[in-house]
Amino acid sequence: AGSKDGSRRFDKAVPLNKKICEQVFHKANGAPWQWGRQSETRTVASHTRTVRCFLNMGNPEEAKRAGKLRKWIARHTGEADAALLGGGA
Repeated sequence: AGSKDGSRRFDKAVPLNKKICEQVFHKANGAPWQWGRQSETRTVASHTRTVRCFLNMGNPEEAKRAGKLRKWIARHTGEADAALLGGGA
């Protein structure tokens, strides 16, 4: 739900699930995330809690993934939050 004290970049927390994560994120070496036996929520948390996710907008493939993420954020928390990612859709 997000909070004024705990949330940073967005007004509300952005919900993430396996489907959007597989479309947008990967490991630094380009490999997909490993989902294993732990829950979907735990996998997302373990990959996003301690590292900064980075999409290189100069790379056409990563810019395309950033567009997908921007649309996801706009759908779930609003256009203002999506605009914080910068660039076009």
